[in-house]
Amino acid sequence: MEVGTHIIDLLRFLLGEIVEVSAYTDVLLFGCSVEDTSSLIVRFEDGVHGSMSFSYAVPDLGSNIEICGTQGKISWSTFVWKGDLIVKAYMHDELPKSEILTNLETVDNESREYRYETDKVSQRVPMIKHFVECVNMSKEPLLPGIEGLKDQQVILAAYESSKTKRAMRVNDILGL
Repeated sequence: MEVGTHIIDLLRFLLGEIVEVSAYTDVLLFGCSVEDTSSLIVRFEDGVHGSMSFSYAVPDLGSNIEICGTQGKISWSTFVWKGDLIVKAYMHDELPKSEILTNLETVDNESREYRYETDKVSQRVPMIKHFVECVNMSKEPLLPGIEGLKDQQVILAAYESSKTKRAMRVNDILGL
């Protein structure tokens, strides 16, 4: 679940804490010592369900997120190295106004495609610069370490679920 930790972190940020996970992890293609394919079904603290799949066995290296709700859905690729983020929103009504969505520019009104302008450099550059600043200047990181530990707690619950073939309560793993 090497790449999965980033998606888990993003979904926790957007949807809240994950409280329960059911998972399958397997080595299907590469014969390595860790899984190359993982599938998770999770329950968030407010009862929302989510499903996630992570695989190195799939030829397309893209990673997409789609969030569906009663009022519509929104989808985007999480790997935007250089260039603009393209968001597709399918809503029953107009796209809601929110702080997160204010910078979206309409690309195609009929297809409900929007563009979010990003810096024309790799999105990893600012993250690496911030990390170096934190180390060199003893600064607190923007994202506290506890958040990474909570992501790891979900991953450990997923591994335990895959091993025991039953759903796992996330807080039973590390007790955070």
